[in-house]
Amino acid sequence: MRSFLLVFTVVVIFSAAISVAEAEEIIFATKDSVSIAGSFYPAPVSPAPAVVLVHMLRKNRSSWTDIALTLQKNGFSVLTFDLRGHGQSTQTKRGPISEASFSESDFANMKYDLSAAVQWLRVRPDVIPSKVAVIGASIGANVAINFAVEDRAISAVVLLSPGAVYRGIYVEPAVKSYLPRPLFIVAAEDDNFSAVTVRELMPLFKDEKVVALFEDGGHGTYLLRSRPELIPMILDFIRSYMR
Repeated sequence: MRSFLLVFTVVVIFSAAISVAEAEEIIFATKDSVSIAGSFYPAPVSPAPAVVLVHMLRKNRSSWTDIALTLQKNGFSVLTFDLRGHGQSTQTKRGPISEASFSESDFANMKYDLSAAVQWLRVRPDVIPSKVAVIGASIGANVAINFAVEDRAISAVVLLSPGAVYRGIYVEPAVKSYLPRPLFIVAAEDDNFSAVTVRELMPLFKDEKVVALFEDGGHGTYLLRSRPELIPMILDFIRSYMR
């Protein structure tokens, strides 16, 4: 890694032998009546802190399965969901929708999807409502930080490959408004758009240890596969703010 390096204490990732429940397939509605499909991974012990995962453009919640299981085995409840117009989240009271026909305002309204997901979690007796973190990738990162600006009860946010602007959703104004709350940003140099964005955001941070810029690794959730050392870094970061 070069530029800013995030240094963490050692995290012990629990063995796969720990007993965890299978994901529960769920449906919840947004404030503007979009039906959102999700998967809930309950923590082995409850009540537990929770993490919500927000996927990339033209992907769906299945892209998070491996990291969701890892988070679950490490004591977190996890909620993945399909953003509106993606996966199984294509139904509204007005009829079916698809991201292929979305305007910038439709993409901006994805924050309602994340808001509904967080609210669904917070009313569960097996989740600690004051301990909810959000991890977003690519456009999901931009959605996550813009949502967290408005929801000040979010414990921590992790952005994988944010972009200066995705489909009209800007990142820098949101980061400025969100800081100095807990934020960890990651990108790779071979993902030039995100790397440039991260470098432009660096001056906003008083603590340089919350930005990680890898030499390579790809974009968004692909970073989690190509850079396995990133997973314990993320675990350590979110755990430190949800004790």
